[in-house]
Amino acid sequence: MMCHWLTYISSILCITLLSSCFTGIESTPRINADDVDQEDLKLTPEQIFLAGIKSQSFGEWQRGKRFFVTNDKLMLVMSGADMTQNNLAGTEIMYMSCDTVRSITGDYATELSFSTCDGKIYNYRIDASPTRLAEKESVSIPFTIEKSIIDTVSEKLVGLKVYILTPSWYDLEDKAIVGRKFVKVTIESVDYGNDVYPIKVTFVDDRDVKSRVYMSLSDKNSVRDFATLFAFANPHDKYPSISDVTWENIINSRVALDMTTGECRLALGTPKEVERVPTYGGVQERWIYENGTYLIFEDGLLRQFRK
Repeated sequence: MMCHWLTYISSILCITLLSSCFTGIESTPRINADDVDQEDLKLTPEQIFLAGIKSQSFGEWQRGKRFFVTNDKLMLVMSGADMTQNNLAGTEIMYMSCDTVRSITGDYATELSFSTCDGKIYNYRIDASPTRLAEKESVSIPFTIEKSIIDTVSEKLVGLKVYILTPSWYDLEDKAIVGRKFVKVTIESVDYGNDVYPIKVTFVDDRDVKSRVYMSLSDKNSVRDFATLFAFANPHDKYPSISDVTWENIINSRVALDMTTGECRLALGTPKEVERVPTYGGVQERWIYENGTYLIFEDGLLRQFRK
């Protein structure tokens, strides 16, 4: 009798283990092509807008392709007949030709020739054969910006009416200024930027003030691309409960008493430090910013501030 009982218990345990095993496998989600497509659908229209723009592959380069020089440090990586030239920054150079040469290790390398506007020739060597270069998606020349990128971005942006998301503007003399955010602007021109942000976008706001921002093309490391600087829709539409008076404060990066933590974050951005101090009435929250601004909240509402 005992033997039959042990056999019965063993059978139940086996069935339970097998059932739980199958259930675990069947409940594990599988990733397929449809899931990948769903991930792509999560991108915003702003993230998609300039996503296809990138540097030309070396195989697409044609004689006369133009590059803008952003920094005189370019001469440190170039060779040529006149190495006393040290003021190429702000000028364009043109791609002329490529030659196969031997590197100091005996391997094949490629020497690219560029011409300045006054006909001086400079060379840039890459440790790869022309065939290998043609297989690469792009070949970058340090301290330069491809004119083809600026032209393509210009075609997409000039005349576009969008909302600007940052108050970090530059005036027409390239001096940093504090502008207004979340206001509609019209993009007037696109030009060469700098070493960090290669694209300079000039726009006019709803008060006819002309200013600029600098941006990069979209990539996983970008912090100032089109999607972080501009929006197609009015940002106020996302916050219908915020009054027009408070929204005007947010636009001008101002705060006022009784604004909520969310409204203050929209106005001033994320604080450098947040302190929570217990009080008799509950918890007091203090926000501290890098520029010395601090905000004090009680029950989620702004009670004191210094800016």
